Amino acid sequence: MRPLALLPATALVLLWALALWLWPLLPEQIPLHFDGAGAPDRFGARSAANWFLLPGIATGLVGLFAFALPPWITVLARRNAPCLSAPRKEDYARLDPAARVRAVGPVNGMLQVIAAELALLFGVILHGTERVASGRWESLPTV
Repeated sequence: MRPLALLPATALVLLWALALWLWPLLPEQIPLHFDGAGAPDRFGARSAANWFLLPGIATGLVGLFAFALPPWITVLARRNAPCLSAPRKEDYARLDPAARVRAVGPVNGMLQVIAAELALLFGVILHGTERVASGRWESLPTV
C-alpha cells in the first residue's frame, strides 16, 4: 500500500473506532436526520442499522475515492485512454506509459486526501449526532 493510502485507511479506522466507542453511550432514541440549521428533525430507535449506517456510507465513499478510482485512473493513463482528460492532450499522449502514470500521480494523491477528509467529516457528524442524542447539544454546529 502506498504511504498516502494510509491516510484514508487510518481515517476510516478512526471513524469506526469512534462509532463503536459512542455506541454504548447512546440513549434509546437518536437523531436520524438534521435540517439545514443543524436541528434534528427525525428521530429513531437506537439500533445498529440506524447508528452504523453513516460509517457504512463513509466506508463506501472512501473505498471509491481512495481505493477504486486511483487504480482505474492509473490504468486509463497507462493505456492512454481517450476518456482521460489531461491538459495539452497531444503532448500527454506522446509520453511513454510510465510518464503518463507519473503525470496522474498528483490526481490520485488528491483523491486519497479527499477520501481521508470525507471519513473525518463523517466522524464529526457522528460525534455531533451523539452529542445531540445525549442532550449535550441542542443542534449540530453550523458555519
